[in-house]
Amino acid sequence: MSRYLTPSKIALLCLISIYTEGVVPNSSAIHVLSYLVACLSPLEREQSISQAGDQGTQCSVSITDLEVNLTGHPSSVPGRTIWDLFLKKIWSLDCCDALEVFFADISAILAKTREEQIRDRDAGLAPETGCMRLSRCSPLGAFVRRSQLEFTRLQFHDSVKLWRGFVKYRLPTYHVWARKNPSLEQAPVDVNLLNLGLNTTDSLAQVAYGSIEDDSEDEQYVSTKDVERLLEFQISELQSLGGRVPDGMKAQLERIITSGVTVPSLMHYLRFLDAWRAGDYPSSFDNLHRYFDCTMHSRDRSSYQYALLNLAILQADFGCYSEAVSAMQEAVSIARESHDMNCLNFCMSWLYHFGKAFPEHMRDVQNTGMLGNEKEGLAFLKAKAKETEMWSLLSTTLLSEAKLEMRNATRMNQISPEKLRSLKTYQYWTFFSGILQLQRQIYRDNRVAAEQLLAQLQAIQLPDNDITLLLSILTIDLRIRQGHYGGALELVEKAAQAIQQDNFDIFTQVKLLCLKAYILQKTGHPQRGFSLAMRAASIAHRSRLLPSLWESICVLAGVLLSMREFDAVSELIESIMPQILETGDCSLAAQAYSLLVDANMGIAGTLWSEGQTNSVLKKEHVTRALGYLDCAYEQYEEIEDIRGQCEIVAKKATVMHLTGDPVLANDYAAKYLDLKRQARIDLGEA
Repeated sequence: MSRYLTPSKIALLCLISIYTEGVVPNSSAIHVLSYLVACLSPLEREQSISQAGDQGTQCSVSITDLEVNLTGHPSSVPGRTIWDLFLKKIWSLDCCDALEVFFADISAILAKTREEQIRDRDAGLAPETGCMRLSRCSPLGAFVRRSQLEFTRLQFHDSVKLWRGFVKYRLPTYHVWARKNPSLEQAPVDVNLLNLGLNTTDSLAQVAYGSIEDDSEDEQYVSTKDVERLLEFQISELQSLGGRVPDGMKAQLERIITSGVTVPSLMHYLRFLDAWRAGDYPSSFDNLHRYFDCTMHSRDRSSYQYALLNLAILQADFGCYSEAVSAMQEAVSIARESHDMNCLNFCMSWLYHFGKAFPEHMRDVQNTGMLGNEKEGLAFLKAKAKETEMWSLLSTTLLSEAKLEMRNATRMNQISPEKLRSLKTYQYWTFFSGILQLQRQIYRDNRVAAEQLLAQLQAIQLPDNDITLLLSILTIDLRIRQGHYGGALELVEKAAQAIQQDNFDIFTQVKLLCLKAYILQKTGHPQRGFSLAMRAASIAHRSRLLPSLWESICVLAGVLLSMREFDAVSELIESIMPQILETGDCSLAAQAYSLLVDANMGIAGTLWSEGQTNSVLKKEHVTRALGYLDCAYEQYEEIEDIRGQCEIVAKKATVMHLTGDPVLANDYAAKYLDLKRQARIDLGEA
């Protein structure tokens, strides 16, 4: 197996050679160069994943892929596409000797080095003009130089095997090439067979090439470099996503490895991860030992601490806690001796979190003073994470520090003043505390205080798009409560236009759609609001953004309520009511209960209009409405929403009046007046 070269890389070299010959017009040059760079340097992870999903276990560029990307692009030769010239180029390599000559001359398409230019000048040779040369440091130039170097390193039997792989690679295009070039006579395998009057079934051809036309796809030629990249990709997927290797990929990797790959250590590590994810402790343990045995034999002794680290995590995952702590302690000692700060930081972080989960197994470690107390351990991890720029470790350390402070019930006013002396930190503290006060004043219906807080918050002008949108949403909510629907709609449109299209936040998009639909419903345009609410629900459902999905469904129910679809509203809200309560959003829960009240009263009113004045079904819906009124009032009371409480009490007084209970109706009317009076008193005190 070749270290680097494959038949597909020879095909790419042929395409690069065609490009340097100047037969690729400007209209096709960008596409050809983009395709070459994409094949040589697949930098985008998402693109690599999609290609891996589409092409299965394919490790190289197929001849079919080349045909698809080159057929539709014309060349500078009349009547010929780039694909036609490409076929002519690959079929010009008619024997193994021609392949040797091709690689010997491929450096001619590179720009000469400074030493070569000086040597030519001293020899009196004029510099070449009119021909295209690739920069030696460009992606294409580096690929050409690497390919030529790797070919010179090949032993004879490896170069012959590479030639046989290239013959098989281009074989599907023989009939297309022969039809377009009838004057050029050539055998589909080797021109020497044609000169000797032999075909592929003769004994000499069988000895040299075997049954090349009948070879299966399982013998696809791949390089060691391709297999290394494939194994590294699979390992990164398992480590980041925690899944398992697909069965098809596992079978293909086994076939590739058994065909002669020279990187067994990575395969052992991949098997270790797969067995670990499958819960197979003996197999994962054996493969981990095999992997690090291979690294030790290859004199890569820097991996020993990582062997212990993986061993500790594996044993802890299978319940062997004492062995895990011992292995991790040894990993810490070796990482300190070798000054491997990345490994040391990870080990210390693991020991800290393990001690929080299983304190009874960490008493001996804590008695040795290795970690110090909790604050000292977290301070050490935070400092080292900043030094080594391990941002994921820093984030988990900060979260652990926050949990420690919460557990110790540390007060906010006990924070050291020096930590808040930064202007930016102070601005953020001021802004978010102002946001909480603004939301509270909006709920209390204190318009004067809300306007003052809003003006102060708008004056801060923090350069954070999320903060600006949060303030815009609260401003829209305030305008809606004030009844300024036109101004609220203008603010929604302005906020939507201010969002950058390249990083459009799904949550903000759904929120703005819900607000716009709600405004249209309130202004007597429920049909327009219906389409917006449906769009918001669709986006939230597609993005699995559940809190936004429940909110958009509530807005949709409000639109349907305006269209007198009472049964649909009742079924819709009742189906999601448990999920709404799980979110802990009192405002959304109160809105949902209020919708259920209106829907049930609407159904009861429909039954009354049909003549069923004293029916059991009508009384049942009225009783349900009374229960939902109590639930809605509790939710509004939880967030001190005065307007919501008054609305619910007014509805309850109306229901009591309709049910023929004037005493309770008067009581709730008096309670309504008390709430209004208390609100005015609170506003006066404020």
